[in-house]
Amino acid sequence: MSREPMTQHGVERRQAALDDVVRRFTYHPPHGDQTERYQQIRAAGRTLAKLLIACCPDSRERALALTKLEEAVMWANASIARNEPPPVRASDPAGGKKGAL
Repeated sequence: MSREPMTQHGVERRQAALDDVVRRFTYHPPHGDQTERYQQIRAAGRTLAKLLIACCPDSRERALALTKLEEAVMWANASIARNEPPPVRASDPAGGKKGAL
């Protein structure tokens, strides 16, 4: 089985996928007001979780609701961490970019 040579579009798509892997699996330390916003999101999730426990019978559905809420909090915080680049320092030759795998 032979492979066709990759087109420029294919090369670009592969590189974009590799860049996304680096973004997804790199630690993003908090900066600026991110920690405060993470805490606000977690607090709101905790409040809703307590309401769900108080209002809903112990059931598979409640467990799923709590799991989905946990996922929503996690993804909301990930959106902040992954999509807000740290401020660039004048002495940073990489321009704030993270290293490759």
